[in-house]
Amino acid sequence: AQISAITLIIATLENIACFSEENYTPLITKCALVSSKLMKKPDQCRGVALCAHLFWSGKVAESSDEKRDSKQVLQCLQRAVRVVAALMEPPVQAQLYTELLSRFVLFYGKGVDTITPAHVSKMISVIEESLAKVDSGEEADQIRGHYNAVLALI
Repeated sequence: AQISAITLIIATLENIACFSEENYTPLITKCALVSSKLMKKPDQCRGVALCAHLFWSGKVAESSDEKRDSKQVLQCLQRAVRVVAALMEPPVQAQLYTELLSRFVLFYGKGVDTITPAHVSKMISVIEESLAKVDSGEEADQIRGHYNAVLALI
């Protein structure tokens, strides 16, 4: 329920343009902080990764341009990677790393200058390591399918 609420808040903040810059920045920063304190680690990872969107495509009242803070985008994604690294279950790790890879690819494609091919390559190698630890089965096949779909976007 917490991740659903955070997801709705993030989606709303990304699409409304009624806050001034001086109100919007602390609000999205607080949203990232709350996301990093969710009870379940997978929810923390997903919440913090979603917050990266607020720092790249959020809107403020004074401008028709979207917010562009590439440093904060990278910080959110790196924080999410650290959360995943602390997890003990290889299938969950592999799935979350794959989700994060798709975000790295997305932001790289959107022109976030702090996201480099080196970040994408590092994520690919981390995923390969995680997938090697996952027992074969239906869950592993789903994770590999998702991973292959993300690789096809590169």
